[in-house]
Amino acid sequence: MAVLNTTEQAVSVILGEMDFGEPMAIEPHIEEHTVTVGYLLTWRLVLSFFVAASSQVRSITCYNWEQTIVMPVCTACVWSLWTSWKQTTGI
Repeated sequence: MAVLNTTEQAVSVILGEMDFGEPMAIEPHIEEHTVTVGYLLTWRLVLSFFVAASSQVRSITCYNWEQTIVMPVCTACVWSLWTSWKQTTGI
């Protein structure tokens, strides 16, 4: 979660005042691209662990995320960036 906390601030600055679902092209091989890809891959890893976990662990994790306001703040950033990243990389 430390990587998410660190990169979340940078991604928030990169996105600025963009609306949810609005695609954004980020040029490859620049710092913004590296931070964005790192942020998305970290979320992908976290969500993979979440899916593989038992229902009890998922329940505890959801409760902790709600208490720290991780999910509401990050969800819009993740989905907006993920859509843009998939379009530019073809993955």
